[in-house]
Amino acid sequence: MQDELFGNLEYDYLWQGKMELFIFNQNNTITLSIECEDEDEDITDVQRESMIKFEKNKEKITKEIEKEIFNYYQSICSLKREKRVADIDKIAPIIQSVEEVGRLVKPVNFYIKNSDERTIAILFDCTWDFDLGVGVEIVNEEVIRVGVQNDVLL
Repeated sequence: MQDELFGNLEYDYLWQGKMELFIFNQNNTITLSIECEDEDEDITDVQRESMIKFEKNKEKITKEIEKEIFNYYQSICSLKREKRVADIDKIAPIIQSVEEVGRLVKPVNFYIKNSDERTIAILFDCTWDFDLGVGVEIVNEEVIRVGVQNDVLL
């Protein structure tokens, strides 16, 4: 389906396409996912508004995401380092700045939830948790939660 706002989308249990996201001083091509029950379900006005408001406020929102991922990483880094695995300084290095955490994460999915509020989850691969990654939940253009991907998708 060709959508005026989201571009080319294909249905595979949800609508999916591609989008660009500039974060941590890098432009990234990531998957765009729009939650829906079935292929016949329209993308809701709230989901469209989620994207429009994100785009309008993306500089502020991405700076907040960067800061909150840094804070989250700082809160879990010592636990990750206790495992004393090989290459721990690559997997969970001690860092001092937001810019440094950008080397540890890579955005992979921009997920627009089907909700009564404007709700987006941005999912990242990260060096310190290969299985669960890290996610950021944004509601009404405010970061409300950072954690493993599963938690922010609930």
